[in-house]
Amino acid sequence: MSEAAQHGRRRWRAAGTVLLAAGITVLGGPVLIPAADAAAPAASSSKQQVTVTINTVSPTAPKSNGTVTLSGAVTNTGAGAVHDLHLGLRTTGNPMQTRAEIADTADRGARSSVDGLELKSPRQDVGSLAAGASAPFTLKVSVKDLHLSSDEGVFALTVDAEGTTNSAAYLHSLGAARTFLPLYPSKGTAKPTQIATLWPIVAAPKVQAQTYTDQGGEQPVLTDDQLATDLGPEGRLGQLSALGNAYTSTLHLSWVIDPDLVNTVVGMTGKYQVLTGDDNEGATPDCKCTQSGKGSQTAQSWFTGLQSTLQKQKVVALPYGDPDLASIAHSSGSTKPLTSLLSTSQELGLDRLQVTADHTVAWPYQGYLDGSILSLAKSMGDRTVIVSGDSMSDAQNLDYTPNAARSVGGMTALVGDATLADIFAGQLSTPAQKTAATQRFLAETLQITEEKPNRQRTILLEPPRNLSAATAETLLKALQQAVSGKWAKAVDLSTAINATPDPGVTTKVPPASTYPKSVAKSELPSLPDVLAVQQNIADLAKVLTEPARLKAPFNTAILRSVSTQWRTQSGSGDYLASTVGYLSSELDAVHILPKPGNTVTLPGGNSSGTVAVSVTNNLQQKVTGLELHLTSLSPTRLRLDKPENAVVTGISIDGGGTKKTFRFPVKASANGTVTMVAQLYTADGKPFGSGQSYSFTVKVTSVSTGVVLLLVGGAFLVLLAGLRLYWKRKKNSAQQSFDSTPEQGEENGPAGGSTGGSDNGSGNGSGNGSEEETTV
Repeated sequence: MSEAAQHGRRRWRAAGTVLLAAGITVLGGPVLIPAADAAAPAASSSKQQVTVTINTVSPTAPKSNGTVTLSGAVTNTGAGAVHDLHLGLRTTGNPMQTRAEIADTADRGARSSVDGLELKSPRQDVGSLAAGASAPFTLKVSVKDLHLSSDEGVFALTVDAEGTTNSAAYLHSLGAARTFLPLYPSKGTAKPTQIATLWPIVAAPKVQAQTYTDQGGEQPVLTDDQLATDLGPEGRLGQLSALGNAYTSTLHLSWVIDPDLVNTVVGMTGKYQVLTGDDNEGATPDCKCTQSGKGSQTAQSWFTGLQSTLQKQKVVALPYGDPDLASIAHSSGSTKPLTSLLSTSQELGLDRLQVTADHTVAWPYQGYLDGSILSLAKSMGDRTVIVSGDSMSDAQNLDYTPNAARSVGGMTALVGDATLADIFAGQLSTPAQKTAATQRFLAETLQITEEKPNRQRTILLEPPRNLSAATAETLLKALQQAVSGKWAKAVDLSTAINATPDPGVTTKVPPASTYPKSVAKSELPSLPDVLAVQQNIADLAKVLTEPARLKAPFNTAILRSVSTQWRTQSGSGDYLASTVGYLSSELDAVHILPKPGNTVTLPGGNSSGTVAVSVTNNLQQKVTGLELHLTSLSPTRLRLDKPENAVVTGISIDGGGTKKTFRFPVKASANGTVTMVAQLYTADGKPFGSGQSYSFTVKVTSVSTGVVLLLVGGAFLVLLAGLRLYWKRKKNSAQQSFDSTPEQGEENGPAGGSTGGSDNGSGNGSGNGSEEETTV
């Protein structure tokens, strides 16, 4: 579902554009007709009908001494044939007086008296048309023959299809379609309306929190490879970039770019991976959950072209990941940690494009605003907010179109023209849709200029974020024609921001009650528990030697998880779950190795021995500052040799699967089983990782004299000096059997090649880590 599909608030305007695009179907029934046709009987209630479609208007803005040609098709959409069918042109000859009149004309259904009289020429006879059949038409007329009352203004033209049916054998209107004819003299004296146009370059987030690591280094991991297609010459982003490059110097487009998209593309210019399966445990060469991406050359070409295009253009950098301000502001939970992260994200800009970008513009979803959204934008350091004209309408205050800029709540609000936004809100894919949008845009912009010909205004054109390539091309061509017609002038966003607000414009922040329910329904269903995520990141960062490599990728992943793009594309929950799941695996990458069966045996009585605990680090960087605590739950039967020996401090372990084994001296005073608990802590005394301790059972058994040692975790029993040689030889076979049984993970670490990694240099994986032993 595209963003345009969410524009239910604009049905009445969009309906007019659709009717103009597809042609107006007129059902049989009573209609108003001009006086000249009064002798004709009223149409019956027949169900027969035709659809008239206008595919081209050429030229789109003719001169008063020129000609205009309308072409299209008439289709019999009724159940029976129609006869004596012909098509002609109707016009009142009078220019529109207001933009409201343009809207009424676009919304009008059946032919009525306000469509004017039918011209004697041009006329095209079709004759009979069977049900479901179509016929093309072309109507060419001199502008002078339209008998217009002025050579300046917006005029309506109606293509009317008249004929008879089997149930109504008299000539009557079967269908009509309307379009607009803008006329403006070459030496017109009106001050042209200045139009600032947003040019959004955004896409759904693709980059995962982790990266793929092999012998060649680290590679980014993308959710899928759709972006490679989108960046290509036939893809949406590829075409938007090319179209923008072709028109930006003359139309002064204001490029609105998500830095995350740019960084993703840069990452794709080298080797990158695409997910093919679950990766929560880390993307490694052995996981079989990724495959190589294929868009490197496409990404490089797109990035180079964009960088070249933007060198002298107005560029706005959205917050990283284009976060959904409305969803965040309307969340019922605490969003303070998330808003703090948003403020930090303002620093993550478009450095890689090497352009100067404005980081102080907020663009809420579809431009709808209320007090909470405005407060959030201000807290992020924004100074300008893009607002929809539907959210802050001036229709009740003014009888003309004012400047877009006005002061609202201590910020500058740029209120986009709602009607112009509606024209380009949908997918304009057919010739009829493109023609209807073009003629409506030209009519609206000319009418704006004619409202106050001696007072120049600066307005904002706000297309949808996910502007399609076909719609974008239509928009640019229409804007170019308005500029060429000299009733409009293209400017960048700075000009619109700096324009003097008109007296009487709406400056009151819309209350929350006015936020459309239809738009609210599409808000993100859940926001990440940023506080918990950030706490986990902070816990892991405490022991990392390079914590910056951890924080940046996870913080940006959190921002991606609340992207505005998730409004119209599914996947927000999956992306968030993947991010949180991977962070959990990172926390567990440094852990105590379990013992086989969670049980060890200590030959006892009043004997002394050692209990071994092994800790492994599967991250891709060294950890330091850890503490390992070992506690006996029955100290009267089995205790640490000395209280100070219960804790090992200042532990450092290299990454890549490196393991260290720590041996704790113990003393047993009775036979039986005793539970011991091992747990990792950070230097500030807080449990590390998931906070779960590891418990295992020690069995104490009766033995003869001598000192018995227990080596837990897989190393050989070290024979203590002082035992009699005879006893040593006699027990040697049994001791060899006991010694050669290693604890899990106490060889050289798990087998395998390079480990998985993440952008943060951690990455839960396995590798050929080394092993060290320490006796407490």
